[in-house]
Amino acid sequence: MQIDNQLCEIGLSSTEISRFKELMNAAVAHRRAHWEKLSPADQEYWALDMAELARDVGIDRLYAGLRKAWTWNKFLASAAEVRECVPPVPDVVKPRATHDTACPDCSGSGWKFVTRYSEFYRRDERRATRCDCNTRPHRPRKAADAADAAYIAAKVAELDAAFRMRPQRRPYQPKAASSPSPVIPIVAFTAEQIQRRIPMEREEILRCEKQG
Repeated sequence: MQIDNQLCEIGLSSTEISRFKELMNAAVAHRRAHWEKLSPADQEYWALDMAELARDVGIDRLYAGLRKAWTWNKFLASAAEVRECVPPVPDVVKPRATHDTACPDCSGSGWKFVTRYSEFYRRDERRATRCDCNTRPHRPRKAADAADAAYIAAKVAELDAAFRMRPQRRPYQPKAASSPSPVIPIVAFTAEQIQRRIPMEREEILRCEKQG
């Protein structure tokens, strides 16, 4: 009860005191050999120093600092050593500005086209720039009604008429494979048959020359 009164005097709430005790038990179990070498007075001083550090940085950041101190310190880390390992305070995250999905310029993309005169090209150019619809109140989205449904149906019918496909042709029919040409067998002549065909071939050549 005495240590609880001291923690209350430091400024810890009852919830923080219970969490602080669990954290200190884990730290002592992690370095029990060094803890047992300390005198009761030193143990009390160490616990109170850690309580003041918990009041200043919070239980979560104190736990993160202890875990980091355990990685390089083989002994029971003091409050000053843990303070050096405490992570910095996280920056306050500003709510992200969203673009208006009903914006007529960017349609919620955040980019809009503008036309500017180019001195280099001597003509107007269409360039993309950031839209500022995230800095002004968003427009309420109109609920779809019967008029919108009729307009959409008319546009769909118009597009169907513009992109109507031609009448479907007959399905493709591959050509029938042609019958293979007859294979002329190769006849092997003997030397005697070749000698007998030579005079006949000469006569045929002479006859063709006379006719031609």
